[in-house]
Amino acid sequence: MVCPTCAAIRALLIGAGMTEGLASSIGEEVGRPVQKRIVKVVKRKATAHNRRYSAAFKRLSPRFKTKSGKWMKNGFKRAVKAAHKEARR
Repeated sequence: MVCPTCAAIRALLIGAGMTEGLASSIGEEVGRPVQKRIVKVVKRKATAHNRRYSAAFKRLSPRFKTKSGKWMKNGFKRAVKAAHKEARR
């Protein structure tokens, strides 16, 4: 038993000059369920510089914060710059 859509597609293909056997085999391919591919997500590896920067930022950030723990004016920007400078050494 063929669905009406598949029958219409087959009729169009045959009308366009395709052989009846080939038109029916294409209809079978279209109706087949699609298998899902599993894609493994690869996490990036932290570089040596990134590890040094991270450690330096954690160590230096309290200097650029207030007593309540909020960033001072331009404190985050200055902490980032200082951590990059120390990580380069």
